Amino acid sequence: MYGIQIDKNSIFTITRQLYDQLRNLILNNELKAGTKIPSSRNLSKELKISRIIVVEVYEQLIAEGFLNPRKGAGTFVADGAFLQNNKKDPVRSTSQAINTNKSSTNCFAEISFKIGIPDLSLFPVNKWIKVLKDVYQFAHLSHFGYTNPGGIAELKIKLAEYLLRSKGIRCYPEQVIILAGSSQCILTAAKLVADYSEKIIVEDPSYKKVYELLTSNQLKITPVPVDHQGIQISKIPENKKQLSMIITPSHHFPLGSILPIQRRIKLIEIVRNNQGYIIENDYDSEFKYTGQTVQALQTLDPDRVLHIGTFSETLFPSIRLGYLIVPVNLIAKCSTIVIKNELAVPSLNQLALAIFIEEGHLEKHINQMKKHYLKKRELLYSLLTDTFDNNIEILGDPTGLFLTVSFLNVEWNDKAINKLKEYQVNVDTVANHTIIKGKHKDKLILGFGSLSFKQIEEGINQLKKAVKDILAERV
Repeated sequence: MYGIQIDKNSIFTITRQLYDQLRNLILNNELKAGTKIPSSRNLSKELKISRIIVVEVYEQLIAEGFLNPRKGAGTFVADGAFLQNNKKDPVRSTSQAINTNKSSTNCFAEISFKIGIPDLSLFPVNKWIKVLKDVYQFAHLSHFGYTNPGGIAELKIKLAEYLLRSKGIRCYPEQVIILAGSSQCILTAAKLVADYSEKIIVEDPSYKKVYELLTSNQLKITPVPVDHQGIQISKIPENKKQLSMIITPSHHFPLGSILPIQRRIKLIEIVRNNQGYIIENDYDSEFKYTGQTVQALQTLDPDRVLHIGTFSETLFPSIRLGYLIVPVNLIAKCSTIVIKNELAVPSLNQLALAIFIEEGHLEKHINQMKKHYLKKRELLYSLLTDTFDNNIEILGDPTGLFLTVSFLNVEWNDKAINKLKEYQVNVDTVANHTIIKGKHKDKLILGFGSLSFKQIEEGINQLKKAVKDILAERV
Protein backbone atom coordinates (compact mmCIF):
# COMPACT_ATOMS: atom_id res chain seq x y z
CA MET A 1 0.00 0.00 0.00
CA TYR A 2 1.54 3.30 -1.22
CA GLY A 3 4.80 1.38 -1.59
CA ILE A 4 5.24 1.25 2.20
CA GLN A 5 7.66 -1.49 3.26
CA ILE A 6 8.14 -2.61 6.85
CA ASP A 7 11.38 -4.42 7.65
CA LYS A 8 11.03 -6.23 10.97
CA ASN A 9 14.80 -6.87 11.04
CA SER A 10 15.65 -3.19 10.68
CA ILE A 11 17.54 -1.29 13.37
CA PHE A 12 14.62 1.18 13.32
CA THR A 13 11.34 0.48 15.09
CA ILE A 14 8.20 -0.32 13.08
CA THR A 15 6.65 2.88 14.40
CA ARG A 16 9.59 4.93 13.12
CA GLN A 17 9.55 3.21 9.72
CA LEU A 18 5.83 3.80 9.17
CA TYR A 19 5.98 7.40 10.40
CA ASP A 20 8.91 8.34 8.17
CA GLN A 21 7.49 6.71 5.06
CA LEU A 22 4.05 8.30 5.42
CA ARG A 23 5.61 11.66 6.22
CA ASN A 24 7.81 11.52 3.10
CA LEU A 25 4.94 10.40 0.89
CA ILE A 26 3.10 13.56 1.91
CA LEU A 27 6.15 15.85 1.66
CA ASN A 28 6.92 14.47 -1.83
CA ASN A 29 3.29 14.97 -2.94
CA GLU A 30 2.92 11.25 -3.60
CA LEU A 31 -0.01 11.47 -1.17
CA LYS A 32 -1.67 14.64 -2.39
CA ALA A 33 -3.65 17.12 -0.30
CA GLY A 34 -7.22 15.93 0.21
CA THR A 35 -6.38 12.26 -0.24
CA LYS A 36 -8.23 10.02 2.17
CA ILE A 37 -5.89 7.58 3.87
CA PRO A 38 -6.84 4.04 4.91
CA SER A 39 -8.35 3.42 8.32
CA SER A 40 -5.98 2.26 11.02
CA ARG A 41 -7.66 -1.15 10.93
CA ASN A 42 -7.21 -1.63 7.18
CA LEU A 43 -3.61 -0.36 7.10
CA SER A 44 -2.56 -2.56 10.03
CA LYS A 45 -4.11 -5.58 8.30
CA GLU A 46 -2.44 -4.75 4.97
CA LEU A 47 1.02 -4.25 6.51
CA LYS A 48 0.59 -7.07 9.06
CA ILE A 49 1.49 -4.81 11.97
CA SER A 50 -0.27 -3.82 15.20
CA ARG A 51 -3.20 -1.43 14.86
CA ILE A 52 -1.90 0.37 17.97
CA ILE A 53 1.22 1.32 16.00
CA VAL A 54 -0.82 2.72 13.11
CA VAL A 55 -3.03 4.74 15.49
CA GLU A 56 0.09 6.15 17.20
CA VAL A 57 1.60 7.17 13.86
CA TYR A 58 -1.65 8.77 12.64
CA GLU A 59 -1.95 10.76 15.87
CA GLN A 60 1.62 11.98 15.52
CA LEU A 61 1.07 13.07 11.90
CA ILE A 62 -2.20 14.80 12.88
CA ALA A 63 -0.39 16.63 15.69
CA GLU A 64 2.30 17.82 13.24
CA GLY A 65 -0.28 19.01 10.69
CA PHE A 66 0.33 16.39 7.99
CA LEU A 67 -3.11 14.80 8.39
CA ASN A 68 -6.53 16.30 8.99
CA PRO A 69 -9.23 14.17 10.70
CA ARG A 70 -12.84 14.86 9.69
CA LYS A 71 -15.50 13.62 12.05
CA GLY A 72 -17.58 10.89 10.44
CA ALA A 73 -15.65 11.07 7.15
CA GLY A 74 -12.15 9.74 7.94
CA THR A 75 -8.61 11.11 7.88
CA PHE A 76 -7.24 13.15 4.96
CA VAL A 77 -3.91 14.58 3.84
CA ALA A 78 -3.82 18.21 4.93
CA ASP A 79 -3.26 21.16 2.60
CA GLY A 80 0.16 22.82 2.46
CA ALA A 81 2.24 19.77 3.48
CA PHE A 82 3.98 19.31 0.10
CA LEU A 83 7.65 20.37 0.02
CA GLN A 84 9.20 20.68 -3.44
CA ASN A 85 12.55 18.90 -3.92
CA ASN A 86 12.22 17.07 -0.61
CA LYS A 87 15.18 14.81 0.21
CA LYS A 88 14.78 11.05 0.14
CA ASP A 89 13.80 9.12 3.24
CA PRO A 90 16.97 9.05 5.41
CA VAL A 91 15.79 6.10 7.49
CA ARG A 92 15.36 3.73 4.56
CA SER A 93 18.57 4.83 2.84
CA THR A 94 20.56 4.52 6.08
CA SER A 95 19.14 1.07 6.73
CA GLN A 96 20.05 -0.04 3.22
CA ALA A 97 23.56 1.37 3.59
CA ILE A 98 24.05 -0.48 6.86
CA ASN A 99 22.90 -3.76 5.34
CA THR A 100 25.16 -3.23 2.32
CA ASN A 101 28.18 -2.53 4.51
CA LYS A 102 27.55 -5.63 6.59
CA SER A 103 27.35 -7.87 3.55
CA SER A 104 30.45 -6.37 1.93
CA THR A 105 32.45 -6.67 5.14
CA ASN A 106 31.80 -10.38 5.22
CA CYS A 107 33.24 -10.76 1.70
CA PHE A 108 36.73 -9.49 2.54
CA ALA A 109 39.52 -10.57 4.86
CA GLU A 110 41.70 -7.47 4.72
CA ILE A 111 44.94 -7.39 6.69
CA SER A 112 45.28 -3.88 8.11
CA PHE A 113 48.70 -2.84 9.39
CA LYS A 114 47.03 0.15 11.00
CA ILE A 115 49.12 2.21 13.40
CA GLY A 116 48.27 3.11 16.98
CA ILE A 117 45.82 0.28 17.72
CA PRO A 118 46.60 -2.01 20.69
CA ASP A 119 45.68 -5.68 21.05
CA LEU A 120 42.36 -5.29 22.82
CA SER A 121 41.87 -9.04 23.19
CA LEU A 122 44.32 -9.07 26.11
CA PHE A 123 42.96 -6.09 28.00
CA PRO A 124 41.93 -7.13 31.56
CA VAL A 125 38.26 -6.35 31.00
CA ASN A 126 37.06 -8.04 34.20
CA LYS A 127 39.41 -5.96 36.36
CA TRP A 128 38.29 -2.78 34.62
CA ILE A 129 34.64 -3.71 35.08
CA LYS A 130 35.20 -4.38 38.78
CA VAL A 131 36.85 -0.99 39.20
CA LEU A 132 33.98 0.69 37.36
CA LYS A 133 31.41 -1.07 39.56
CA ASP A 134 33.21 0.07 42.70
CA VAL A 135 33.39 3.61 41.35
CA TYR A 136 29.69 3.78 40.59
CA GLN A 137 28.80 2.19 43.92
CA PHE A 138 31.07 4.15 46.24
CA ALA A 139 31.90 7.40 44.43
CA HIS A 140 31.01 10.63 46.18
CA LEU A 141 27.97 12.39 44.75
CA SER A 142 30.21 15.25 43.61
CA HIS A 143 31.69 12.96 40.96
CA PHE A 144 28.26 12.65 39.35
CA GLY A 145 28.08 16.41 38.78
CA TYR A 146 29.89 18.59 36.27
CA THR A 147 33.56 17.75 35.91
CA ASN A 148 36.31 20.13 36.98
CA PRO A 149 38.11 21.22 33.79
CA GLY A 150 41.63 19.85 33.73
CA GLY A 151 40.93 16.71 35.73
CA ILE A 152 40.07 15.46 39.21
CA ALA A 153 42.56 15.54 42.07
CA GLU A 154 42.52 11.75 42.60
CA LEU A 155 43.80 11.01 39.11
CA LYS A 156 46.29 13.89 39.09
CA ILE A 157 47.91 12.54 42.26
CA LYS A 158 48.12 8.93 41.06
CA LEU A 159 49.33 9.96 37.63
CA ALA A 160 52.10 12.13 39.10
CA GLU A 161 53.28 9.14 41.15
CA TYR A 162 53.12 6.82 38.13
CA LEU A 163 55.07 9.21 35.87
CA LEU A 164 57.87 9.43 38.42
CA ARG A 165 58.18 5.63 38.42
CA SER A 166 57.80 5.11 34.68
CA LYS A 167 59.41 8.14 33.01
CA GLY A 168 61.36 9.87 35.78
CA ILE A 169 59.09 12.92 35.61
CA ARG A 170 58.89 14.92 38.82
CA CYS A 171 55.85 17.15 38.94
CA TYR A 172 53.20 18.46 41.29
CA PRO A 173 49.67 17.14 40.78
CA GLU A 174 48.67 20.70 39.89
CA GLN A 175 50.93 20.48 36.83
CA VAL A 176 48.97 17.49 35.50
CA ILE A 177 46.17 18.49 33.12
CA ILE A 178 43.76 15.68 32.20
CA LEU A 179 42.19 16.03 28.76
CA ALA A 180 40.26 13.92 26.24
CA GLY A 181 43.07 12.20 24.38
CA SER A 182 46.33 13.25 22.76
CA SER A 183 44.77 15.51 20.12
CA GLN A 184 43.20 17.72 22.77
CA CYS A 185 46.50 17.73 24.70
CA ILE A 186 48.50 18.72 21.61
CA LEU A 187 46.14 21.53 20.65
CA THR A 188 45.99 22.86 24.21
CA ALA A 189 49.78 22.78 24.52
CA ALA A 190 50.19 24.49 21.14
CA LYS A 191 47.81 27.27 22.10
CA LEU A 192 49.67 27.61 25.38
CA VAL A 193 53.05 28.20 23.70
CA ALA A 194 51.72 30.16 20.72
CA ASP A 195 52.33 33.45 22.52
CA TYR A 196 55.99 32.48 22.86
CA SER A 197 56.60 31.66 19.22
CA GLU A 198 55.62 33.16 15.89
CA LYS A 199 55.63 29.67 14.40
CA ILE A 200 55.78 26.22 15.96
CA ILE A 201 58.56 23.99 14.69
CA VAL A 202 57.45 20.46 13.77
CA GLU A 203 59.45 17.45 12.63
CA ASP A 204 59.21 16.52 8.95
CA PRO A 205 58.00 13.85 8.62
CA SER A 206 55.73 13.78 11.65
CA TYR A 207 52.30 12.41 12.49
CA LYS A 208 50.02 13.90 9.85
CA LYS A 209 47.14 14.58 12.23
CA VAL A 210 49.37 16.70 14.47
CA TYR A 211 50.36 19.32 11.89
CA GLU A 212 46.89 19.24 10.35
CA LEU A 213 45.43 19.89 13.80
CA LEU A 214 47.73 22.87 14.30
CA THR A 215 47.15 24.46 10.89
CA SER A 216 43.38 23.94 11.00
CA ASN A 217 43.39 25.98 14.22
CA GLN A 218 45.28 28.86 12.58
CA LEU A 219 48.60 27.97 14.22
CA LYS A 220 51.58 28.48 11.91
CA ILE A 221 54.23 25.79 11.61
CA THR A 222 57.82 25.54 10.37
CA PRO A 223 58.85 22.02 9.22
CA VAL A 224 62.38 20.86 10.08
CA PRO A 225 63.77 17.67 8.47
CA VAL A 226 64.58 14.51 10.44
CA ASP A 227 67.47 12.09 9.96
CA HIS A 228 68.28 8.70 11.54
CA GLN A 229 68.80 10.39 14.94
CA GLY A 230 65.72 12.58 14.97
CA ILE A 231 65.22 16.29 14.32
CA GLN A 232 68.21 17.95 12.64
CA ILE A 233 69.41 20.63 15.02
CA SER A 234 71.38 22.48 12.33
CA LYS A 235 68.18 23.07 10.33
CA ILE A 236 66.33 24.81 13.18
CA PRO A 237 66.08 28.57 12.52
CA GLU A 238 67.59 30.34 15.52
CA ASN A 239 67.19 33.87 14.23
CA LYS A 240 63.76 34.13 15.84
CA LYS A 241 63.42 36.06 19.07
CA GLN A 242 60.97 33.46 20.29
CA LEU A 243 60.86 29.80 19.26
CA SER A 244 58.84 26.73 20.29
CA MET A 245 58.55 23.22 18.87
CA ILE A 246 56.68 19.92 19.08
CA ILE A 247 58.75 16.73 18.76
CA THR A 248 58.71 12.98 19.49
CA PRO A 249 62.13 12.42 21.14
CA SER A 250 61.50 9.03 22.79
CA HIS A 251 60.40 7.31 19.59
CA HIS A 252 60.18 9.46 16.50
CA PHE A 253 57.11 8.98 14.41
CA PRO A 254 57.35 7.65 11.78
CA LEU A 255 61.09 6.89 11.42
CA GLY A 256 61.43 5.32 14.87
CA SER A 257 64.64 6.93 16.16
CA ILE A 258 65.47 7.93 19.74
CA LEU A 259 66.80 11.48 20.04
CA PRO A 260 70.35 11.24 21.52
CA ILE A 261 71.32 13.23 24.61
CA GLN A 262 73.53 15.61 22.63
CA ARG A 263 70.60 16.78 20.52
CA ARG A 264 68.32 16.89 23.56
CA ILE A 265 70.72 19.23 25.34
CA LYS A 266 71.05 21.39 22.23
CA LEU A 267 67.24 21.68 21.95
CA ILE A 268 67.00 22.77 25.58
CA GLU A 269 69.68 25.39 24.98
CA ILE A 270 67.86 26.66 21.88
CA VAL A 271 64.51 27.20 23.63
CA ARG A 272 66.22 28.76 26.64
CA ASN A 273 68.03 31.23 24.41
CA ASN A 274 64.85 32.01 22.48
CA GLN A 275 62.42 32.15 25.44
CA GLY A 276 60.45 29.29 23.89
CA TYR A 277 59.11 25.87 24.85
CA ILE A 278 59.27 22.26 23.71
CA ILE A 279 56.13 20.16 23.49
CA GLU A 280 57.21 16.54 24.03
CA ASN A 281 54.73 14.15 22.42
CA ASP A 282 55.36 10.78 24.05
CA TYR A 283 52.83 8.42 22.53
CA ASP A 284 54.36 4.95 23.12
CA SER A 285 57.65 4.99 25.08
CA GLU A 286 56.17 2.52 27.60
CA PHE A 287 56.70 -0.20 24.98
CA LYS A 288 60.49 -0.20 24.72
CA TYR A 289 61.75 -3.74 24.21
CA THR A 290 65.46 -3.37 25.01
CA GLY A 291 66.97 -1.65 28.04
CA GLN A 292 65.07 0.81 30.20
CA THR A 293 62.30 3.17 29.20
CA VAL A 294 63.85 6.36 27.84
CA GLN A 295 63.71 9.18 30.39
CA ALA A 296 61.42 11.97 29.31
CA LEU A 297 62.94 15.10 27.78
CA GLN A 298 60.94 17.00 30.39
CA THR A 299 63.36 15.77 33.09
CA LEU A 300 66.15 17.91 31.58
CA ASP A 301 64.23 21.17 32.01
CA PRO A 302 60.74 21.03 33.59
CA ASP A 303 60.45 24.82 33.09
CA ARG A 304 60.81 24.65 29.32
CA VAL A 305 59.26 21.29 28.35
CA LEU A 306 55.57 20.37 28.22
CA HIS A 307 55.05 16.59 28.28
CA ILE A 308 52.13 14.80 26.60
CA GLY A 309 51.03 11.20 27.13
CA THR A 310 47.96 9.10 26.41
CA PHE A 311 46.30 5.84 27.46
CA SER A 312 45.02 4.96 23.97
CA GLU A 313 47.78 2.40 23.34
CA THR A 314 48.56 1.32 26.88
CA LEU A 315 44.87 0.64 27.67
CA PHE A 316 42.29 1.16 24.91
CA PRO A 317 41.49 4.02 22.49
CA SER A 318 37.91 4.67 23.57
CA ILE A 319 38.98 5.59 27.10
CA ARG A 320 39.72 9.01 25.57
CA LEU A 321 42.10 10.11 28.32
CA GLY A 322 45.37 11.92 27.84
CA TYR A 323 47.55 14.10 30.07
CA LEU A 324 49.57 17.25 29.66
CA ILE A 325 52.34 18.14 32.13
CA VAL A 326 52.91 21.90 32.10
CA PRO A 327 55.65 24.03 33.69
CA VAL A 328 54.63 25.62 36.99
CA ASN A 329 54.65 29.12 35.51
CA LEU A 330 52.10 28.05 32.85
CA ILE A 331 49.55 26.38 35.15
CA ALA A 332 47.34 29.46 35.48
CA LYS A 333 47.39 30.22 31.77
CA CYS A 334 46.68 26.60 30.88
CA SER A 335 43.75 26.52 33.30
CA THR A 336 42.31 29.60 31.60
CA ILE A 337 42.49 27.88 28.19
CA VAL A 338 40.92 24.69 29.54
CA ILE A 339 38.08 26.51 31.29
CA LYS A 340 37.42 28.85 28.36
CA ASN A 341 37.13 25.91 25.97
CA GLU A 342 35.22 23.72 28.47
CA LEU A 343 37.71 20.87 28.09
CA ALA A 344 36.20 18.57 30.70
CA VAL A 345 36.53 14.77 30.89
CA PRO A 346 33.93 12.58 32.69
CA SER A 347 34.89 12.31 36.38
CA LEU A 348 33.88 8.68 36.83
CA ASN A 349 36.24 7.45 34.09
CA GLN A 350 39.03 9.46 35.68
CA LEU A 351 38.28 8.03 39.10
CA ALA A 352 38.27 4.50 37.67
CA LEU A 353 41.67 5.08 36.07
CA ALA A 354 43.05 6.48 39.34
CA ILE A 355 42.02 3.29 41.13
CA PHE A 356 43.31 1.15 38.25
CA ILE A 357 46.73 2.79 38.64
CA GLU A 358 46.68 2.67 42.46
CA GLU A 359 45.94 -1.07 42.50
CA GLY A 360 48.85 -1.75 40.12
CA HIS A 361 46.76 -2.95 37.19
CA LEU A 362 48.15 -0.41 34.71
CA GLU A 363 51.81 -1.30 35.18
CA LYS A 364 51.06 -5.03 35.32
CA HIS A 365 49.13 -4.78 32.05
CA ILE A 366 51.91 -2.78 30.36
CA ASN A 367 54.53 -5.33 31.42
CA GLN A 368 52.44 -8.20 30.08
CA MET A 369 51.77 -6.41 26.80
CA LYS A 370 55.46 -5.60 26.33
CA LYS A 371 56.22 -9.34 26.25
CA HIS A 372 53.30 -9.96 23.89
CA TYR A 373 54.16 -7.13 21.51
CA LEU A 374 57.83 -8.12 21.48
CA LYS A 375 56.86 -11.56 20.15
CA LYS A 376 54.76 -9.92 17.44
CA ARG A 377 57.55 -7.53 16.55
CA GLU A 378 60.11 -10.35 16.37
CA LEU A 379 57.78 -12.35 14.11
CA LEU A 380 57.18 -9.38 11.81
CA TYR A 381 60.90 -8.54 11.75
CA SER A 382 61.93 -12.10 10.89
CA LEU A 383 59.24 -12.47 8.21
CA LEU A 384 60.31 -9.23 6.56
CA THR A 385 64.00 -10.09 6.55
CA ASP A 386 63.40 -13.68 5.39
CA THR A 387 60.99 -12.58 2.67
CA PHE A 388 62.76 -9.54 1.25
CA ASP A 389 66.37 -10.25 2.33
CA ASN A 390 68.71 -7.38 1.40
CA ASN A 391 66.05 -5.49 -0.52
CA ILE A 392 64.74 -3.77 2.60
CA GLU A 393 66.03 -1.86 5.60
CA ILE A 394 64.11 -1.85 8.88
CA LEU A 395 64.46 1.52 10.58
CA GLY A 396 64.41 2.81 14.13
CA ASP A 397 64.66 1.61 17.70
CA PRO A 398 62.83 -1.51 18.97
CA THR A 399 60.02 0.48 20.55
CA GLY A 400 56.30 0.86 20.03
CA LEU A 401 53.66 -0.88 17.94
CA PHE A 402 54.97 -0.33 14.40
CA LEU A 403 57.94 -1.02 12.14
CA THR A 404 59.11 1.36 9.43
CA VAL A 405 60.54 -0.42 6.40
CA SER A 406 62.51 1.08 3.53
CA PHE A 407 62.21 -0.84 0.23
CA LEU A 408 65.25 -0.41 -1.97
CA ASN A 409 63.47 -1.03 -5.29
CA VAL A 410 59.91 0.16 -4.69
CA GLU A 411 58.37 3.62 -4.68
CA TRP A 412 55.11 3.56 -2.73
CA ASN A 413 53.05 5.80 -4.97
CA ASP A 414 49.28 5.57 -5.47
CA LYS A 415 49.63 2.81 -8.06
CA ALA A 416 51.74 0.67 -5.72
CA ILE A 417 49.38 1.24 -2.78
CA ASN A 418 46.43 0.25 -4.97
CA LYS A 419 48.28 -2.94 -5.84
CA LEU A 420 48.52 -3.72 -2.12
CA LYS A 421 44.80 -3.14 -1.81
CA GLU A 422 44.20 -5.68 -4.57
CA TYR A 423 45.91 -8.18 -2.27
CA GLN A 424 43.79 -7.02 0.70
CA VAL A 425 46.71 -5.35 2.50
CA ASN A 426 46.14 -1.94 4.10
CA VAL A 427 49.25 0.03 5.06
CA ASP A 428 50.38 3.58 5.72
CA THR A 429 53.39 5.27 4.12
CA VAL A 430 55.98 7.64 5.53
CA ALA A 431 55.40 9.91 2.53
CA ASN A 432 51.82 10.36 3.73
CA HIS A 433 53.20 12.06 6.84
CA THR A 434 55.66 14.42 5.15
CA ILE A 435 54.99 18.14 5.11
CA ILE A 436 57.35 19.03 2.27
CA LYS A 437 56.49 16.39 -0.31
CA GLY A 438 58.87 14.37 -2.43
CA LYS A 439 60.83 12.46 0.22
CA HIS A 440 60.59 9.03 1.90
CA LYS A 441 58.64 7.49 -1.00
CA ASP A 442 60.31 4.13 -0.37
CA LYS A 443 59.03 3.62 3.18
CA LEU A 444 56.04 1.76 4.63
CA ILE A 445 54.77 1.91 8.21
CA LEU A 446 53.58 -1.48 9.43
CA GLY A 447 51.54 -1.36 12.62
CA PHE A 448 51.26 -4.76 14.29
CA GLY A 449 49.61 -4.08 17.67
CA SER A 450 46.09 -5.22 16.78
CA LEU A 451 47.04 -8.09 14.44
CA SER A 452 47.16 -11.74 15.42
CA PHE A 453 50.29 -13.77 14.70
CA LYS A 454 48.45 -15.51 11.86
CA GLN A 455 47.36 -12.19 10.37
CA ILE A 456 50.94 -10.92 10.45
CA GLU A 457 52.07 -14.00 8.51
CA GLU A 458 49.24 -13.66 6.00
CA GLY A 459 49.88 -9.93 5.62
CA ILE A 460 53.56 -10.35 4.78
CA ASN A 461 52.75 -13.17 2.39
CA GLN A 462 50.30 -10.89 0.56
CA LEU A 463 52.81 -8.02 0.67
CA LYS A 464 55.35 -10.29 -1.00
CA LYS A 465 52.92 -11.07 -3.85
CA ALA A 466 52.10 -7.41 -4.32
CA VAL A 467 55.77 -6.37 -4.45
CA LYS A 468 56.45 -9.11 -6.99
CA ASP A 469 53.68 -7.72 -9.21
CA ILE A 470 54.88 -4.13 -8.77
CA LEU A 471 58.43 -5.04 -9.81
CA ALA A 472 57.18 -7.17 -12.73
CA GLU A 473 55.10 -4.28 -14.10
CA ARG A 474 58.20 -2.08 -14.19
CA VAL A 475 60.12 -4.44 -16.44
